[in-house]
Amino acid sequence: IRFSENMGEQCDEALLEVVKNKLRSENIKLWEQPFVTDDKSKNQNLIDLVKRYASELQIEASRVECIIIQLQEHALGKIKANEIMKKTGVALLTLKFVRSNKDIAYKEIETSLESTGKEFKTSLADILNVPENQFKIICLGKLLRDDKTLAEQNVRPKARLLVLEISDLKDLDMLQSLDRTKKDVGVLTQSINEESIDPVVQIEDHHGKSLSLPVAERRALTAAMMLHEKGRSAMKRQDYSISILLFLEAEKEFGSCQDGILNSVDNFALLNLDMVWCYLNLQSLSDLPDAVRRIQVCEKCFQRSYGPNMERVLALKGSSSNEETLMVRLTLLKAILSYHTNKLDQAGDLLRQSENRLAGLVVDEDKMSEIMTLGYSQTEARVSLRATNNNLSAAVQFLLDRQEERARARRETEDKRKEARLRQRLGKTKSGHPVNVGFYRSLILMGFPKELSKSALQNCDNDMSDAITVLQTQPLQPSTSQYIGHAEPSISAINEDKDKDLSRIMEMGFNIDQARTALERCGDVESAMKFLLEGVGLNVEKPEDSSGSSDSLDKAETDDDQEKKLQQSAALSRFKSDLVTSDFDYLDLDLQQERYFLAQYKSLLNMK
Repeated sequence: IRFSENMGEQCDEALLEVVKNKLRSENIKLWEQPFVTDDKSKNQNLIDLVKRYASELQIEASRVECIIIQLQEHALGKIKANEIMKKTGVALLTLKFVRSNKDIAYKEIETSLESTGKEFKTSLADILNVPENQFKIICLGKLLRDDKTLAEQNVRPKARLLVLEISDLKDLDMLQSLDRTKKDVGVLTQSINEESIDPVVQIEDHHGKSLSLPVAERRALTAAMMLHEKGRSAMKRQDYSISILLFLEAEKEFGSCQDGILNSVDNFALLNLDMVWCYLNLQSLSDLPDAVRRIQVCEKCFQRSYGPNMERVLALKGSSSNEETLMVRLTLLKAILSYHTNKLDQAGDLLRQSENRLAGLVVDEDKMSEIMTLGYSQTEARVSLRATNNNLSAAVQFLLDRQEERARARRETEDKRKEARLRQRLGKTKSGHPVNVGFYRSLILMGFPKELSKSALQNCDNDMSDAITVLQTQPLQPSTSQYIGHAEPSISAINEDKDKDLSRIMEMGFNIDQARTALERCGDVESAMKFLLEGVGLNVEKPEDSSGSSDSLDKAETDDDQEKKLQQSAALSRFKSDLVTSDFDYLDLDLQQERYFLAQYKSLLNMK
């Protein structure tokens, strides 16, 4: 692998794209005659082209000259690289090296395309004088993999690779712990299964209601959303390099979701929007070859979710102002991409649309401060004022209503979980059907002990009449409690007649072997009943077979569950360490960056 500094000043990337597309539209080939001579300064055809483009684009001739010479050198270099590749098997690659301080350097590398990603990265670390664990390489919008050759990853001669340096201590820690983050996400999503009632993480809609999805979909979507949120947290700190790496991981998880799921939520649209925004802020839009496609995906998804004219949002929320912030960013990116593809008229129209949208989203700073004095966050204050067109009292009411709505939705979710936990605890009847929760509650209200009520319904196959008959034949003292969970089982006295003891146990639905084994092991009906009702003695035939082993198994299962909970708790704590937890976070844009880029591209188009 050999390295050389790219000669000459690197020109403005936005202008470079405009000139490149203009040359393409006019079918001008800078690498052919009459533009190729030994001395570029004396090539009259090149001089005339620079003057014409400077006039037509209303740009200084020196900047146009810089761009045209750079494009010509790149084209000639590509021809040379192909020739070298044919003769020696060595490819010439261009690196765009984005340093941690946001400085950008362009470099050229000669290397074999048969090198693995790992080998290439190791050699590059020595040349850049940057530790191997402090940078990542992206090609064609994807992370370069260590285990495949460059050729297998579609790296071609004169390809441009984006190299992101990560040296800030916090970001370096995040980079080094990227694998740990993925493992944490795996640990947390493993709590999601068919039987899970209280997963550590769950997906809610904008009302706070949990979404019901198949297990595989829930796991993939949850993992994708968690990684996306981690990336958004880095993006808010303007750590765009870290954001891109996390977004790429999130994109892999979204790829495991069915199209129907992705089309019904706006999260995948937001990921594409955020990805393009990060590349723009790194001055690297040209390094994201599918930027236009991503924006189109985002726009289509927003239209499905919000309605072509925001009518769905208006119907659901009564206001679309906060979703308009996302549309500002989307429209602005469409304008910038139009500019980069030489669609200047379209770019101008879209910039004007962005400007008009921005004008309607200005927040009254004084009113925002007043709301914050009530204990609300800056995010909540800004979002509420936008939702109510800067009406202070309406904004406060908006926040109160939102809190109540989410609290009500979460109460409903918790009630459903309690019901599910009860169904899980009640188990199934001997024929395999779930115990009827309504019948169980009725028996409790009638005063029967909860454990015996459960067992009666299980063994009587949910036949309420038979269950009552079985329970009434037992010398039990009915509980006076009217609440599930407070009734305590009564205990019968020891009957000295062994046959009667066996009969009483068998009336609960247990077979004679289970009843005899329980009595022999425990010595009395009370202990035998408890032994069987706890499920300890259901699969034993002799007392000695069950002694100790079942208790050990239960303890092992308990210890295993406890270990899983500890792992999940630690993973959740690490994952949440730098996240913003506001429900409004994804809608909270202060729009300062949007105003900056709007002004920049208006200037490039000489717009007032």
